[in-house]
Amino acid sequence: MKETARESENRSLSFAAPKTQNTRPETAGSTTGPAPAAAGFEPPAAPAAAPAAPTANTASPSAPAANAASPAAPAASAANAPAPAAPAAYAGALPPKPPFRVKPAEVGAALGSYLLAWCYVKTFLDFSSIESGLFGLGWDTGLLVFVLLFWFMAEWFCRLMGRPKAPAESRFWLFCMFAMALGRCLWHSRTTGGWDIFLLHITAAYWVVCRAGALADGRTGPLLPLDLGRTLFALPFGGFFLRIRTLWQGLRGKKWGRQAGVVLITLVLVGPALFYAAGLLADADDLFAGQLRGILSWAEGLLSWQGFSAILLSLPVGCWLYGLAAGALRKGPARDTAGRLRAAAEEWRAAPALAVGAAMGAFCALYALFFAVQARYLFGAFTGVLPQGFTASQYAVQGFWELCRVVLLNFGVLAAAARLSKAPLRSRPVLKFLALALMVSSGLFVAVAASKMALYVGRFGLTCSRLLASWFMVVLAVWVALAIGTLCRPFGAVRWGVLAAAGLFALLCLAKPDGFIVRTNLALYQAGVTRELDVSTLRRCGAADDLGSFARRLQRAGWFEGRTGDELHQALGMPDETAAAEDGERWVWELGMNLIDPEWLVVTLAPGEQGDLQVRTVQIAQG
Repeated sequence: MKETARESENRSLSFAAPKTQNTRPETAGSTTGPAPAAAGFEPPAAPAAAPAAPTANTASPSAPAANAASPAAPAASAANAPAPAAPAAYAGALPPKPPFRVKPAEVGAALGSYLLAWCYVKTFLDFSSIESGLFGLGWDTGLLVFVLLFWFMAEWFCRLMGRPKAPAESRFWLFCMFAMALGRCLWHSRTTGGWDIFLLHITAAYWVVCRAGALADGRTGPLLPLDLGRTLFALPFGGFFLRIRTLWQGLRGKKWGRQAGVVLITLVLVGPALFYAAGLLADADDLFAGQLRGILSWAEGLLSWQGFSAILLSLPVGCWLYGLAAGALRKGPARDTAGRLRAAAEEWRAAPALAVGAAMGAFCALYALFFAVQARYLFGAFTGVLPQGFTASQYAVQGFWELCRVVLLNFGVLAAAARLSKAPLRSRPVLKFLALALMVSSGLFVAVAASKMALYVGRFGLTCSRLLASWFMVVLAVWVALAIGTLCRPFGAVRWGVLAAAGLFALLCLAKPDGFIVRTNLALYQAGVTRELDVSTLRRCGAADDLGSFARRLQRAGWFEGRTGDELHQALGMPDETAAAEDGERWVWELGMNLIDPEWLVVTLAPGEQGDLQVRTVQIAQG
């Protein structure tokens, strides 16, 4: 059938007519309006004499053209249509970041961080005032004052930022923090060897994140490495310039901020005239001059090179501290990262049960062979019978740390098996048995190491390093017990293991470890268990700080008998007075600074068999 002129004309018009219905499903960013008109294109003008369109009920090939409206109608409706949405290419784009808003509590905390950072520098980093400590209170007392100030400001910041209720676990870390600081303040402990100060820093930072509710799981758990990484690096360094941004945003445009700036500039300008007037008043009145000298000496120390360096050094410290607290409160827990880590850990479960069992079985077989071959050597310390050719010191020292490393290796093997195995260890009896055998072997290694340490202490007494090693063995024993318990019945063994280690170290700091070493060594020597008394260890633990008490302890233990002059010098120092006596010399030490009723240690020495001076009589005299 030939095409009529009217059909051809209707077809040409249909190309210009927009679609009245979108056949594709609508998506975010798609448009349903007339696209050509919205894009800025105008339809072609209608012919002067347009033929009449057929009715809707007419069944003819030109019926579709009847459904298309006139080209002028879409153009008119497009003018009144709303603005089109974003193109479909940007449908999955991230939402815009919210504006950076600052609360008054953040501005106050940012300003307070300057004071806190300066106190930190004066406590830990200003070696010129390390003896006087913060505010002249002494280093140990100044440390406790700083910890109190740190706790108060962090707690105040969390409460004002909408977190009035502290998590239950944060109280435990707060106890550990105060226990370490209080132990250092009360006992001036040398036993911990600086580990208490190092762990105090980590505990304080971790407490802030826990108090802000920013731990990945909401509490300590298997994601402890992630929490420590955020605590020490991601949060403080990620928000290192957050304090500057907070102060700029919080003070900009504020009336009181402008007024504070005007006052500060005014004081700087009138400062020279103010100091000149103060000098004139000091010349006029002696009492005012004395008060002014104290103020000026403090200001002079603050403005000196040491004071200026302390202020300069406190700037990055304050940025770190504020970045830690504000970052934890703003960002909260890293649940997305924790979820990705858990998902990745589940993907790592690819090792078949046979491979996991073979690996653990190989370790168990090696340990069984080791115990069978070296049973007499390993368990000799329990019976007090040493292997042939070994002295007590050789037997106790040899292999001690190697056994501890084997225990740590076993924990790593157990963790890898639990993480990589397709089937959970508890679900397969063979895997569960091998895991339990691995941990029982670790318990035996810990017991052997403990027996070696007990033998060593029984022969030579306690030292600082031996006490810390004993604490470490107790921690290993607790970890072994927790691992065996969680294999039998699942619970948060990692969490309780971390809390146990931290709590035991906090209790060690509170238990006056220096005094414990001194009392133990003197008791062992007095009872005849140890043949020699390590006086240098006692002095290192502060026993000779009170020379009178130390001399009485040595006298009660019977240490003075047969001692040489060199040993007296090592234990008591140089005598305050020396004089000649019958067939020897008399040495005198002043015990304490009691001017009313002074005490003296009088030791008479005579030449011994080898010609050196040896103690003959010892007496503590008064008056």
